[in-house]
Amino acid sequence: MADITRVEVAAALAARQRAGTGLTLGERDALVRLLARHATPEYHAMSGTLIDRAMDLRQCHRLRGYDAVQLASALTTNMLLPALTFVAADDDLITAARAEGILVENPNVHP
Repeated sequence: MADITRVEVAAALAARQRAGTGLTLGERDALVRLLARHATPEYHAMSGTLIDRAMDLRQCHRLRGYDAVQLASALTTNMLLPALTFVAADDDLITAARAEGILVENPNVHP
């Protein structure tokens, strides 16, 4: 996955906790620490190929810049892990991921 995923996930966790969805401050912090532990070996700097793919996706779908990077990264990873489930809460990103043939899970549909 792209290294920007760390920022995106941390932001989503913070938003969930602030929204009062049942995620406590301690749980949020524990999840961010867990993410940080896995970040070094599992996340990679964005390559030119990944950026090119994100630019192409941006032309085909209604996506913000970093959403296109996330989807490009997922598509690249999906070639190695065909059972990948893409987690997103943005409707445009979900629509684009489904159009690209990726299984999608929206955390906002779960309590």
